[in-house]
Amino acid sequence: MLSAALKKSQEEPLKGINIHYFIKNCSFLSGSLPHINRRLLVAIGLDIESPNVLVSWETFLELYCIFEAGRVEQQLLIDFWIKFFDQKRIGLVAENDYITLLEELVRGNSLKESNDTTRMFARMFQKIMGDNGCLDENRGLVAENLEHAFREQLIDIHILCSALGRQKLDAQMMNVNVF
Repeated sequence: MLSAALKKSQEEPLKGINIHYFIKNCSFLSGSLPHINRRLLVAIGLDIESPNVLVSWETFLELYCIFEAGRVEQQLLIDFWIKFFDQKRIGLVAENDYITLLEELVRGNSLKESNDTTRMFARMFQKIMGDNGCLDENRGLVAENLEHAFREQLIDIHILCSALGRQKLDAQMMNVNVF
């Protein structure tokens, strides 16, 4: 019986690698904070709570392209970032929540605490969102409006990909007056 199982496992290609092994050993996740990594994996559609989840080759490539180049199909990238911010798809993200996410996204694990630069990035991106109608009267993030701003290229979605720390930040960010 064991030899039959071994033979079967040798004949069937591996469908992916265990999510916990992936999180622990994936080089392009190594610069991000652990809870940001979990949000990123949920945003790509993985059920991180299940111990049996496998990261497929396709998912790995999608994540790699987002992290390394921000070069995936535009709608996939939009859906990814919307789900990153609004994991439960409620449609509204409180100001404190998205500001914290933006700051932690750009900070990664290279700094133990936020600093002026990481906080400035969060405020600058908030300003860009506000200028493009993505915030409500309480400065909450309206997911539908952010999706529209990305789709119509009112906001360069690649700024967020760059914030992951593996790419050069776009100079366009520096042309923003912060609240």
